[in-house]
Amino acid sequence: IRHTAAQLDLQTARRLAVRRCGAAVAHRICNWHKTAACAAREVCPLLEPVFDEQTLTRAVASCALKAMLYEVSTTPKPGLVDRNNSGSHKDMDFFTFLDSAAALAPWFGTMFRIGLDGAGAAAGALFARLREAGLAAEQDMRAASCGANTHKGLIFSLGILCASLGAEYAACRFL
Repeated sequence: IRHTAAQLDLQTARRLAVRRCGAAVAHRICNWHKTAACAAREVCPLLEPVFDEQTLTRAVASCALKAMLYEVSTTPKPGLVDRNNSGSHKDMDFFTFLDSAAALAPWFGTMFRIGLDGAGAAAGALFARLREAGLAAEQDMRAASCGANTHKGLIFSLGILCASLGAEYAACRFL
């Protein structure tokens, strides 16, 4: 069945692509990149006319911001910062997290672009560029949060996720 981009949302397109791939090829878990490539071959031609790189970069940054805001808004979290209290943290509160999240959101778009622009590069080179961006993001986080470590771990994990997304999109774009 052929669908146009207008008929499919991203989630539906991915389900169709994975289902088609699963029917034709059995992938081992250690070969996850082959599964992603098979899905990408089916999904990306549908997405190309709909999403340009600038729109995707903004969408990734927006999703990262939402994730940070949802996490700190989850209440109650005994011992952790939430909407009601600062838990065991004397150096931060709910609003410190909001300020930090606002400062960090653009960096996750940058990390998406690093993955997008560095697709096909050696993993070490890509990670070095991510590390530079992550350290700069950490400086912005600390400036926004009066020196508090509100999101340092998230910069690392979500930064890698955003860069991976960019690299996958780039690989998909060139299939």
